[in-house]
Amino acid sequence: MRELNAINDCRDAVAAMNASYSKDFQLKGKIVDAFSSMDSSYDLEKLSTLYQEEVKSPKALDCKTDPSGTTSKANTERATYDKQARTFERALTKNEANQN
Repeated sequence: MRELNAINDCRDAVAAMNASYSKDFQLKGKIVDAFSSMDSSYDLEKLSTLYQEEVKSPKALDCKTDPSGTTSKANTERATYDKQARTFERALTKNEANQN
């Protein structure tokens, strides 16, 4: 039963990692759109740097072989995607001075 719980926890971690990747990938698309439109209400210098950044596809992970190790890898990857997403979200905040 413990092994089954570990596999289920691992699958949940992998699903959460994939969801974070999906969000990150969508935000990267918004970065590309905002930079391409040259909308001066954004910090275009910051967008140009992030425009160059890549969102790496998640690795294929197998929960049956090493559930705890795979869970750890998935959590690490998820944290990386979440950190990159926060950076993208901050860059997509419009400059208040240009909104007035």
